[in-house]
Amino acid sequence: MVFFCVLLTSCGTAESNKENITYSDSGAVASLALKTKGSPEAFSLFLEGQTKTPVLGEFKKDAAFIRFYPIIPLNAGKNYVLFKDQKQLHVFQTRKKKSTTVPKVTAIYPSKDSVPENLLKLYVQFSEPMQEVGNVLDFITVYNETLGQEEEVFLSLETELWNREHTQLTLWLDPGRIKTDLIPNKEKGIPLKKGHQYSITLDKRWKSGKGTPMDQAYTKRLYVLAGDHQKPKLTRWKLIVPEEATRNPLEVRFGEAMDAVLIRENLRIYNEEGAELAGKITLTDQEKGILFTPLDSWKKGSYVLQSALKVEDLSGNNLKTVFDRDISLVTQDTLALSKRTFTIQ
Repeated sequence: MVFFCVLLTSCGTAESNKENITYSDSGAVASLALKTKGSPEAFSLFLEGQTKTPVLGEFKKDAAFIRFYPIIPLNAGKNYVLFKDQKQLHVFQTRKKKSTTVPKVTAIYPSKDSVPENLLKLYVQFSEPMQEVGNVLDFITVYNETLGQEEEVFLSLETELWNREHTQLTLWLDPGRIKTDLIPNKEKGIPLKKGHQYSITLDKRWKSGKGTPMDQAYTKRLYVLAGDHQKPKLTRWKLIVPEEATRNPLEVRFGEAMDAVLIRENLRIYNEEGAELAGKITLTDQEKGILFTPLDSWKKGSYVLQSALKVEDLSGNNLKTVFDRDISLVTQDTLALSKRTFTIQ
């Protein structure tokens, strides 16, 4: 990976006279170097204007510098405040970097347009790391086309739900409005209404970590069906088993659309010796199934398809419990596993 340094634009005083940001060739800030005294534990970093939640990352000390390695890329052209022992030490601005790429939305899950009225969440995936924008809902418009009006359906969170690479955003529909008998449900009702059609638009002003706006606005349309209040069952999944001595995929058909991210992260295949098979999982039929393509050819014998019980359908019903239930009556171990065996002839 190629690195180069850009001097910080100073907005205040500092103990040090040499700070720099090291950018990777992907445009993400790899580290902040501080030529100053003190223990790494004494330092903290905040986006200017946000005093409650520090920037996630780790301060480390080497021979000449104390360096900060952010988990999420620092935003280009933004002011950051460095604290030492809870006292403001320095304010700096990250310099905008010219970008040769334009961020795009590569996928929105669920990919199907017809969803249950108790849909729990959406995932938005981008082609490159995106900026923290303070409140992502400022860049998302939900329009009820049936009633001809804008509506608020997503849960507003203080901390945005990004993956580590900052390329995938999770948007929750308000669970308090989905669960019956809770106060938000009684006061506002369920976020999506059966029989209504909605359009969800992502503003093209949304910028990448390099400060480049998206190539266009993106719109996802949803037509709302009746709610789903049945938990999925692994015993009902249909397995289409490949032949021995091939790398043909194992096909699993769920019979309904499942949570795209949880399915890919929580399905495993083991051979009869208990060793996990390396391979690739591909979503099919708008998340109603997957293909597992092994790295090596199948051998004759017994295999196990294993899933964590926390795997969910689109309504948050997992392999053990229904989402809309009285949690005081249910003991749920979402780390437990469910298994199916199959045989390669």
